[in-house]
Amino acid sequence: MMDVITTHVGADFDAFASMVAAKKLYPDALISFPGSPEKGLRDFFVVSALYALDITPATEIALEKITRLIVVDTRQRGRIGLFEKVLENPGVEVIVYDHHPPSADDIQTKRAFVSKTGACVTLMAEILQEKGIPLTPDEATILMLGLYEDTGALKFVSTTPRDFRAAAFLLEQGASLSVVSDLLIKEMTTEQVLLLHDLIRSTSHHRIHGIDIYIATASSEQYIGDMAVVVHKLRDMENYNVLFVLVSMEDRVYLVARSRLENVHVGEIARHFGGGGHPTAASATLKGVTLPEAKEMLLKVLEKMIPPKLVARTMMSSPPIIAHERTLIKDAQTLMTRYNINGLVVVDEQEKICGIVTRQTVEKAVYHGLERSPVSQFMTTEFSTVTPEDSFETVQQKVIGESQRLLPVLEKDRVVGVITRTDVMRIFRERVGEKVGDGALPTLSQPMRGKQIKKLMAERLPVHVYEFLKKAGEVAEEMGFQAYGVGGFVRDLLLRRDTFDIDIVVEGDGMAFSERLAAYTNGVSKRHRKFKTASLTLPDGFQVDIASARLEYYDRPAALPTVTHSSIKLDLFRRDFTINTLAVRLKPDSFGQLLDFFGAQEDLRERRIRVLNNLSFVEDPTRILRAIRFEQRFGFRLGKHTLNLMKHAIQNNFIDLLSGKRLFNEFSLILEEEDPVAMLKRMDELDVLKAIHPKLVIHERILNLLRAVRETLAWYDLLFQRQKADKWVVYLFALTDYTRPEVLGEVMERFKIPPKSRQKWQDERREGMICLGQLKKRLKEGTCPPSCVHEKLSPLHLNTLLFMLAKADTVSVKREISSFVTDYSRVKISLKGHDLKDMGIPQGPIYQEIFRNLLKQRLDGKIKNKREEISWVLKYMKDVKGEGLANARA
Repeated sequence: MMDVITTHVGADFDAFASMVAAKKLYPDALISFPGSPEKGLRDFFVVSALYALDITPATEIALEKITRLIVVDTRQRGRIGLFEKVLENPGVEVIVYDHHPPSADDIQTKRAFVSKTGACVTLMAEILQEKGIPLTPDEATILMLGLYEDTGALKFVSTTPRDFRAAAFLLEQGASLSVVSDLLIKEMTTEQVLLLHDLIRSTSHHRIHGIDIYIATASSEQYIGDMAVVVHKLRDMENYNVLFVLVSMEDRVYLVARSRLENVHVGEIARHFGGGGHPTAASATLKGVTLPEAKEMLLKVLEKMIPPKLVARTMMSSPPIIAHERTLIKDAQTLMTRYNINGLVVVDEQEKICGIVTRQTVEKAVYHGLERSPVSQFMTTEFSTVTPEDSFETVQQKVIGESQRLLPVLEKDRVVGVITRTDVMRIFRERVGEKVGDGALPTLSQPMRGKQIKKLMAERLPVHVYEFLKKAGEVAEEMGFQAYGVGGFVRDLLLRRDTFDIDIVVEGDGMAFSERLAAYTNGVSKRHRKFKTASLTLPDGFQVDIASARLEYYDRPAALPTVTHSSIKLDLFRRDFTINTLAVRLKPDSFGQLLDFFGAQEDLRERRIRVLNNLSFVEDPTRILRAIRFEQRFGFRLGKHTLNLMKHAIQNNFIDLLSGKRLFNEFSLILEEEDPVAMLKRMDELDVLKAIHPKLVIHERILNLLRAVRETLAWYDLLFQRQKADKWVVYLFALTDYTRPEVLGEVMERFKIPPKSRQKWQDERREGMICLGQLKKRLKEGTCPPSCVHEKLSPLHLNTLLFMLAKADTVSVKREISSFVTDYSRVKISLKGHDLKDMGIPQGPIYQEIFRNLLKQRLDGKIKNKREEISWVLKYMKDVKGEGLANARA
């Protein structure tokens, strides 16, 4: 059993520092270089007493005994020297820590920790910090040496914010910048000065595809070490953005390259010659060629590997076809048809861009009969733009990375052209040399990949749910289907919120899958054929909703959708908001892989609610209420564009098109939330309440009453009573409290509450308010004992009592109502009818009279048990009724 930490041949300070950090993670591992380190690092070992570290020569290690190989600062098989043989050992575990871009020669391992940082030591420092592993000042100094060397003292263009944070951490651990400075800033030797002189004189300028390239050459009969020092000096003296240095020494030509430009990746160029490195710094060794041959080879490679410099001006279509914000949908459709385009830039009266409208949005609007609406109501108002001089990479990121089909080009705030996704794909095809169809780019058709949430699922889900999902994936695999956990369940996992509603989507027959899964789990499957869904109830009562992947379309605004079979991506696209479009694979060999087609993870990070299409609120106005519910529940915000679309849908009265049942279902869900008051307030701000009824307005008194209702309902929930309150009724009482009495009935009528129920609740609230006034008066007079409170409140429904408790404005009234709910309503008498019969009292109305008075005595604390009840009945019959009971039992 042996652990070994190694790195690449010709190790530099970053490689060595990463090995030191790895030793902190694997204390029992041996450290071994696969070959001789760079001269600067060798000199450091000679002169420095900073770090007493046992380094085992590779030749002294029995390779066959290595059970775990930890590789840092590289993942290329061919760069780890003789340790490459270890990769073939059966059962060996390989762990990689690297910051270089991928290559065809990469080590294949499941345990690879790779990040795009300026130095590998940054990644290592982050891991140490996360695990709480401290560093000594000497160790921190070693790591800072590696960080400074690979980032050019944090000045290289490849430096990332993470590198700065790692430097701060190392300083906190005691790293000495003075030592780092002394070791990295060196005086050049005489040989190096002469070499620099030769390189300056020989430097030639080449303009390749619009990029200024400088190539310097020199020859030396003897080997000159630390060429990197000379190259840095030359680049800094002349301020070259891209520099290639070729030096012939002994029988080889050494190539050292530096680049400050993103589109000149010197690491890839060096790999063409068998070397390697970073986008900004790289090297290679050429054997069997002369210096002129090496330069000629380099120029040919540069011609091939440096792409032509593309800017937006050379890509755009100009002049652009423009619509004004008042242009009608039908006229926008005519423009698109006339010019055979799929999108229009929309400008305001000052000719400044204010939105983008696509053919898809226009055609949907026409389909829903909205052709006479202005485009401003459905245009996209959140979009990116570029200037004419912006690079192709910038354009590509906005069109593909941000999924923007039409990209306006602006010069001095005026639209001078547009770039389409087709334009970008055409250039992409030319660069890649492959035939790629519209929509077939990986960044467009594939979700973000590589994120695994299997561990998160195991941590957050109950064991029986986690095991059930694994079984679901296995059953789907047997049936030749793909199964996914989808929607809010995945969203809540990423938000670290408890989740209990599990939805599964199957690419296949969801109902058949549900029945097969029920057979495996002893559950019961119930089909819902109209919507191609099923519900599966397990023996413990746990319920899962299962559906076939489906696509929905709406015949008219606010209608229920028509459903057809589809794929997982289109199934997710039909959903309301991006944060609900996440899915996780249940397939056994990829269980836990997250699918994110629509940028949901970014919206979760940005705490943003965003719709997927511009007619989302038109096709289903219940999403307006749902958006408000999610926004307030999660503490998110509505995206600017989504908010504009919502306001237009409200202003155009699309909520009026909803059936009362659908509107009530969504409204009642809001009132079941933990804090519905914030949601109701937001609904008021956006005029959603007015859309339900013009008299629903939240002013300060209503707001205070709603808050009192929330507190009262929370109080009642904590009593854990069997009888449950209808929260929507109590909140509706409050919302309509300062309006005409008829408003409550009118709102209920809008919700299509049956007439009898409407009348019942109107009468209830009226009786409750009368009772509240009477109770307040009697308590103030001191003439209302518990029996009086019970008499007045017992006829009322629990919903009414809770509203009265919230509305009561005196402590005494609140106390008596709460006492009734918790105590008085539970008081019972012991005597029954047969007890009175045994006492010789003839049956009749007298029984009810006795029971009623007995209850009053009990409530007021005048009698406490059955014996006292009997005594009271005997006295009552004698004193009040004038009848003695000779045969009464004690």
